[in-house]
Amino acid sequence: MRTYRTIAVTLAVSVCCMTPPAAFSAGEPLTAFMKVATRGGRSHGPVPVDVSFSCPGNAVLTGRLDMVFLDSGQVTGRYTTRERELTVGAGQPPKRLLLPPGIASIWAGQGEVVMTFTTKDGVRMPISPQVFSVAGSGGRDMVICACHDGYGSESTEAKLADALSLEKRDPARKPEVHVDPVRTSVVRARSVNLPATPLGYCCYDLVFLAGGGLSGLRPQQLDALRRWVEGGGSLCVMPGDDLREYHLEFLNALAGGPLPAFEFAPDGALRAASDATGEGTLLFRSELGRAAVVMQPPREPAGDAGWRRTAAFLWKLRGNQVEPLVKTGQWEMDREQEGGESFSEYGASTMDMSYTGEAPMTSRANAYGRMPLPAGSGLVEALRPADVRVVPFGLVALILFAYVLVIGPGDYFGLGLLRMRRYTWLSLPIVSVGVTIFVVLLSRVYMGAGEHRNTLVLHDVGSGGKVLRTSKFELLFYGRERTVTTTMEDGVFTTLDVSADPYMYDPSYGPSYGPRKPPLTFSGTVPGRYSVTQKVPQWTAVLNRHFTFEPPDNRPEIDWDAVRPEDLADTGRWGAVVDRLLGDRRDDGTAVLISGGGVAQWVSGMPDEHVAAFLQQCSARPRMGMFSVISQVSPTGAGNFEDLSVLDATASGGCLVMVVRRTGEDYVVYRRLYLGARS
Repeated sequence: MRTYRTIAVTLAVSVCCMTPPAAFSAGEPLTAFMKVATRGGRSHGPVPVDVSFSCPGNAVLTGRLDMVFLDSGQVTGRYTTRERELTVGAGQPPKRLLLPPGIASIWAGQGEVVMTFTTKDGVRMPISPQVFSVAGSGGRDMVICACHDGYGSESTEAKLADALSLEKRDPARKPEVHVDPVRTSVVRARSVNLPATPLGYCCYDLVFLAGGGLSGLRPQQLDALRRWVEGGGSLCVMPGDDLREYHLEFLNALAGGPLPAFEFAPDGALRAASDATGEGTLLFRSELGRAAVVMQPPREPAGDAGWRRTAAFLWKLRGNQVEPLVKTGQWEMDREQEGGESFSEYGASTMDMSYTGEAPMTSRANAYGRMPLPAGSGLVEALRPADVRVVPFGLVALILFAYVLVIGPGDYFGLGLLRMRRYTWLSLPIVSVGVTIFVVLLSRVYMGAGEHRNTLVLHDVGSGGKVLRTSKFELLFYGRERTVTTTMEDGVFTTLDVSADPYMYDPSYGPSYGPRKPPLTFSGTVPGRYSVTQKVPQWTAVLNRHFTFEPPDNRPEIDWDAVRPEDLADTGRWGAVVDRLLGDRRDDGTAVLISGGGVAQWVSGMPDEHVAAFLQQCSARPRMGMFSVISQVSPTGAGNFEDLSVLDATASGGCLVMVVRRTGEDYVVYRRLYLGARS
C-alpha cells in the first residue's frame, strides 16, 4: 500500500513540474522591451534592435516572437522569428534582431510595435504595445560604430570619433537649432558583439576600431568586415597591441597592392612597411570602400588638417569638396546644381529662385534626405513586359460612346419600334453586364493574364574578377492579384515604390502622399535564411530588390585584369579595352560603357535607352542634395538606389567599366571600378 502511495505522490509531483507556473495561468503578462541598438538607426538601412524579456515567476520559455510595426495606425511590416528560436526568461540576455530596411519606415521617426510571444507548446502570450524611435524621413541619419574593448584612452577614441561626425562640417549648421539636417550618432560596441556577416554591418556608415577593438576580433568577424569594406564600407582602425598574424593579413588585404603595407617589428609591434606612405594615418582604397589606419593619432583631431582629410576620405566626399573641408573644416555649399536647380543658404532646392538667404518652402532637412534618382522610373519601364499595353484612350472613348448610344437612343427607339419598352428594366442590366465583360476581356488582351518576372542583376566586380556584391532588381507583373513568397538566404530583401510619381521610391514620405505599399511579412532569421510574403495587386508593377555580398554560382568569362590603366586614361584606346575584356566572346546582346573624367561613352553597343540612363545615373549620382557633398554611401541594401553609386565624376584617377548583357527581357550587368590601391 505504501508503494502505491509513493508512486501516486511521485506522479503528482511530476505533473506539477510539467504544468506552467501559476503566474501564467493567472494571466500575469509577459513583458518585453525593444530598444534600437543604433540610437534611432541609419537612414534607409537595416535596424538592429535588442529585445529584453521578463517572465513571471522567473520562468524560462522557448518559442517564437511575432512583431507588427505600425505608423499612425497603418501596418508597415511584420516580422516573425523561427519556431523555437528564442529562449527568454530568467538569466537570458537581450535578443539581438536585425530588422530589414523599410519594415519600420516611420514618417515622423516614432512608431509602434505590437509583439506576441508563442511558446513551443502553442501558447500565445500578447505583449503590451510600445513606442519606438527610428530614423525619420526628414534629413539624414548616419551611424558610426565605435568599437573599444577598454584598452588605452577612451577619451582619445571619443575625440577622434566625435571629430569624424559629418554634421560638424556643415557650413550652414546652426548650433541653436535642435535638429540638424545631417545627424551622426556614435554607437559604442565591444568587439565580441560585432557582426560575423558582412550584411550585419549595413546598419553602419562607418566602423571605428580602437582601444583593442581590432585585437578582439576573430577571423570570421574580420572576414565579414573586410568584405563589407570592399563592398563599399568605410573603416578607421587604431591597431593597438596584442595583434596576431590574421590581424596583419586583414590589414594588408585592406591595403591591397602587390607588396604588404604592414609588418610586425622584432618586438611584435605593428609598423608600416618601408613602401607605405603617409604620416600618422595611412589611407587606402579597398575596392569600392575606404580604410584608414591610424598609426599615430593627432592630439587635437577637431582642428587637425590631417584628420579632416581622413574624415573627408572616409565619408567619400566629392573631389571638389575635399580641399575646402581640409582648409576650412567645412564643405562648400553647392548652389548651382545639375539640371538647373540651385540650393539656398538653407540647402533646399529652390529651382529658379535666386539666392536671397531666406528659407524656401522646401525644408533643408528634406534636401539632405533621400534624393530621387531622375532615371529611376526608367528601370521600371525597361523591365515592364513588352506585350503589356495600356488600352488606347480612343478605344475607351469609343466603347463609352457606344454604350451610351445603346442604353439611350438605341434602347428608346429600338424597343419602341418593337413595342417592347416595358422591357427596359431588363435590357439595361443585360447591356451593362455585356459591356463590362467585353471591357474585362479587352483589358486582358492588352494587359495580359499571365505572370511576368523580369530582372536586372547588377554585379560589382573587384580585382581578380571576384564579385564584391550583387543587387538584383526583380519586377513582378501579374494578370491577377497574387500573394507571393520569396525565399532569401544571406541577403536583404526590400521593395521599391513604383507609384505614379516616379520620385516616390521611399515609403517614408508619409500618408499625405497617398496609400502605402502593401506591407511585407518576414519569417525566419534576417539576414540568414528567411522568407518574405507580399501581396501583388492585379496589373500593378512591383519592383523588389535582393542585395547580397555572396558571389554568384557562375562568373562570366571577362578578363578584367587585362585592362591597362594607360588604356583607360586615353579615350582613343577604349576600343582596345573592349577587345581585351571580351576577346572573341562578343555577341549582339552585349554592350560596354566606360565612364571616367566626366566622360561616359557606350563603346560597344547600347542597351535600352531607359536601362542606359539608369545605369549611368545610379553609378555616378547627379550633384543633388547630399550627393552634392559626397559621392557614395556605404551599402544599405535599401529600397532605393543610393548605395549603387561608385564613381565620383568630379575626381580624376577613377574609371568605371560596365558590361551589359541582355537575355530576352532580363539584363545582367557587371561593372568594375579601376582605381589605385592607395590614396
